[in-house]
Amino acid sequence: MVEMGKRISSDLEEEARTIARGINEWWLSLLEGQQICRQIAFCMLGIHLMRYVPVGRVIAQRYFTHDITSGRVLTLLTGQLGHSGWMHLGSNVIKLIGVGELTWFILRNKQTKEDNRLHEALSGYHFLAFYAAAGTVASLSSHLFLARLQVPKVVQALKRPPMESNAVVQQIVHTAGSSGAVSANMAVVALELASSDPSLFYFPSTDMTMGPLLLCFAIVDAIGLRYGWRRMDYAAHFGGIAFGSLYYYVGPALWDWLRRSTDWKAHLLTQEYDTEKLN
Repeated sequence: MVEMGKRISSDLEEEARTIARGINEWWLSLLEGQQICRQIAFCMLGIHLMRYVPVGRVIAQRYFTHDITSGRVLTLLTGQLGHSGWMHLGSNVIKLIGVGELTWFILRNKQTKEDNRLHEALSGYHFLAFYAAAGTVASLSSHLFLARLQVPKVVQALKRPPMESNAVVQQIVHTAGSSGAVSANMAVVALELASSDPSLFYFPSTDMTMGPLLLCFAIVDAIGLRYGWRRMDYAAHFGGIAFGSLYYYVGPALWDWLRRSTDWKAHLLTQEYDTEKLN
């Protein structure tokens, strides 16, 4: 029995090492953009799993869900990591992996192929900055739209008896999800590869190419905003598409200017430090 136990333990240990080796080899085989997209997806999955633990649910609700009446600004950024359900999470992860990797590649090409640009050893920082900014702008778009609709109702409700006012306040929509950031990534891909097939990026198969499909999404979002549809967060989607489209044309040049400005300041600080050291 002892020998059998040792043999089983040894077999399990060897199997665990084989699995770990396989996972490590798979991870190292991925490009930088693929790794970053999967890291973001793992973060979103971990935060969603927190909702199934009492303490974690409170943390996820407070720090990874945006409430327009809370006064917190940080959740405009962190809210894109939280999701309302498994379907919401799954669809955003699939679309992120489909278009996020290509966005990283497109941004990298703009730095390496165009003239007078600073080359990047790693383009992950550029992609992360774009992704975070896109999600924040999309969240802000949603915040402004919901505030325009709901704040007047809350103000009127506060004039009513407590029971009625509490019922209105509880109906305030809390937003979460990375749909806006994903929409921005989709806009970059659609503008760069307008004639490509959407099914290549895990979108449903259709006769339209990515360019017209992006235009259709923008029109639907605009109509949803105009008529106050509440099935989805149309404001966040529209804000993400607008940000991604704008960034495609002017963002890489702005990123390059910021890098040059930062490098100049860093070089100046280094010179001052060397001068003080010599003195």
